[in-house]
Amino acid sequence: MSRAPALPLAPDIAAAEASLNPAYKWRTLLLLALAELLGMAVWFSASAVVPALTAAWNLGDSGQAWLTMSVHIGFVVGAFGSAVLNLADRIPARRLFTLSAWLAALATALIPLLANGLELALPLRFLTGLFLAGVYPVGLTPITIRLIPPLEAWVGWRWAFAFLAIGPALGMWAMFTLRRSPAASRLAGGRG
Repeated sequence: MSRAPALPLAPDIAAAEASLNPAYKWRTLLLLALAELLGMAVWFSASAVVPALTAAWNLGDSGQAWLTMSVHIGFVVGAFGSAVLNLADRIPARRLFTLSAWLAALATALIPLLANGLELALPLRFLTGLFLAGVYPVGLTPITIRLIPPLEAWVGWRWAFAFLAIGPALGMWAMFTLRRSPAASRLAGGRG
């Protein structure tokens, strides 16, 4: 009875990448990070224009909140569905990421083209979140696969693990700092 071939493990991936030109590896990492940033930009697109939408659509506080919450709900539904259907293993990552990013962009672009209120905007924001479930985890995985092995080789696995906690800590510090900034409050339309 023959055994199925073993799936490649992270050390195998790291060994394969070690043979690549370092400049190529870092350029690829930079392009992946840029694609992830641009792909995820639609998440908060409605939040950026809430003051204008509030005036145009006469939104109250709950309407403003639902513009963002609908994306979060869509993302949770999309992530759950993607996991149940095992999409990340069934569809090549490049194809899943690209299709998901385009569909999230389309759902977002349809809001200024078709929506005159929350009735259409909320389902479109939900779809944005649903499609972003194919952007965020799918795009972040190759970034971490490429970033963690060199970091681990440099400082060891314990420090590499601790180093990865710095990102969320800096994000929290930035949010608390910005929350006290009058300029940030003006940008957020007085909310903050």
